[in-house]
Amino acid sequence: MFDDDIIDKKTLIIKGANTSNIILSDIEPIHNVLAIKHVLTYATIDANGTTPDIKNIIIKISDFNLKTIISNNKTNLIFNNLIFKNNEQYVFKHNQHNYTGIIHDFRIDPDNYVCNPILNKLDKLNISFYELNESTGDLDEVQLKEINIELCIYSSRKKLTMI
Repeated sequence: MFDDDIIDKKTLIIKGANTSNIILSDIEPIHNVLAIKHVLTYATIDANGTTPDIKNIIIKISDFNLKTIISNNKTNLIFNNLIFKNNEQYVFKHNQHNYTGIIHDFRIDPDNYVCNPILNKLDKLNISFYELNESTGDLDEVQLKEINIELCIYSSRKKLTMI
């Protein structure tokens, strides 16, 4: 369907501190977006003391739904998640293919959100962080002390017109 010679890959590196929401409204517009990949994330939780639980922090990016979480008869569509382990300040993002980087064919990578139909223009991202409340099934906002996210945006250089 797509010729690999005309696919561009753009990397966005996003940093934030003491936040539960990052809004990027000043990015250079990217046209004909084919897919978005969550490559890597480093983050710290702003927690008081130590917690005995493993924290699973859910990432929502605009309305791009890569994964589904079902809890207490509620369905939550999310982009991806981070897993924080006991007594570890820094953690590597949970990734099904650790250390693979950017896979050449975005269609076979399970960490990619493939736009269907193709997204005409991407010029704003709203990134939010949540924790799943097991008793209600709701997503509760969580504040991260520090966050660094790397995304890869796949786009087509070819002008796409309707026939």
